[in-house]
Amino acid sequence: MERVGFLCLLLCGFLHMINSETLHQTEKEGNTVALKCGRLTKGPVTWSRDTNGQRVDILTTHNGQTTKHIADPDRRYGSSADPVLIIYGVSQSDAGRYDCSGATVELSVTEETLHQTEKEGNTVALKCGRLTKGPVTRSRDTNGQRVDILTTHNGETTKHIADPDRRYGSQADLVLILRRVSQSDAGRYDCSGATVELSVTSGTGYAVKHNQEHVYDSIDDTMPTAQPVSGQQRTEEPIYYLATDPGAQTTGLQLSLPMSKASIRAG
Repeated sequence: MERVGFLCLLLCGFLHMINSETLHQTEKEGNTVALKCGRLTKGPVTWSRDTNGQRVDILTTHNGQTTKHIADPDRRYGSSADPVLIIYGVSQSDAGRYDCSGATVELSVTEETLHQTEKEGNTVALKCGRLTKGPVTRSRDTNGQRVDILTTHNGETTKHIADPDRRYGSQADLVLILRRVSQSDAGRYDCSGATVELSVTSGTGYAVKHNQEHVYDSIDDTMPTAQPVSGQQRTEEPIYYLATDPGAQTTGLQLSLPMSKASIRAG
């Protein structure tokens, strides 16, 4: 009897080990991630996440049907016929522990770093990695602190900093627009999908052209030089006379003096 109990204990422990299988998965920011539920290939399976020490159910999948247990306005979570949890546009905030009926997945998300170099005075567009839909908050690393700039969602932009000169903007494709970039703008910019290291080269000695919207169009390395009108010739040089008579007048290229009586007699 004791032997039977011991065998049952071993079997239960073995089954617990199978159901407690821990998988480790590493993905890059912005990718679409598929988390497998161990060896399970059919449901029903409920996926949950460990958030602040509490289990939060995400969705249940069964025979190709998915029931979500959390609000998902951006449709970032999904599943398929096999009990796979799909996360679209994964970010570092998605890293952590995910549980299902067959396994535990420890998800790690690595940061994607892009490098971009621009000239002073240009209008700069910083992409958010592979992400093409929001919401996305763009921020900047300033003196070791994260400072949020703006958030883009469904074509709407909400700014989190004062921007009286309207230098910051965005577009539907989550691009951060930075107008009239200067060397003080160089540094690290973050979003949900990537980190951009922006370098700004000196624009000293360049003439910057701009339109009425103050968006800089081009940079010229030469200043315009006055050119003589075609066919125009100078026939004579200006001639100057000492004006001793208060009645002197300027006519054309010459300064003429009226003849006095003394000069007539001298002649």
